Amino acid sequence: MGAVLALSIIVVGGVFLAESIYPSAADISLRGTLTVGGQGSDIGGVYEGDSCGGRKEFADILAGAKAVIYDGQTNNLLGASELEPGRIDAFGNCVFRFGFTSVNKANSYAVEVANRGLHQFSYKNLAAKGFAFTLNLGNVSKTKLPERTTAKGVSSSKKYQLQDLTSDQNVKQ
Repeated sequence: MGAVLALSIIVVGGVFLAESIYPSAADISLRGTLTVGGQGSDIGGVYEGDSCGGRKEFADILAGAKAVIYDGQTNNLLGASELEPGRIDAFGNCVFRFGFTSVNKANSYAVEVANRGLHQFSYKNLAAKGFAFTLNLGNVSKTKLPERTTAKGVSSSKKYQLQDLTSDQNVKQ
């Protein structure tokens, strides 16, 4: 009887040890960006690195707007986040960052920002991209902005680098 009790303690201890060494299914973190196209009056900001936010048809896209993530199959809510302040990228788009931490592993995920529609991502594709994704809203520009110059003609362009995060899906307008 004493041998059986000792064996049970080792197994229970082994399970506890295994759980503390290996990450659980809830240890997935996802990084997202929402890129809003439309220079100037639609998003504010003119030069790379300037702060920006939605205006006109994008008035709901501002720092603090809600982002949610669901299990793509069960529709269970897995997490919520908020958009960080937007910054103009090198192409004149307004880019907002957001993220989800401690998200349960699922076969697929559905992400929604500011009630603009759900966008599906598979676990496999997210894992291949380092659990990073981007959503596009409006006419996202790929034409580089001219550099900002001072009165003396010396460039004062800000270096605001974005990771190359891509998604083929656009946010529902």
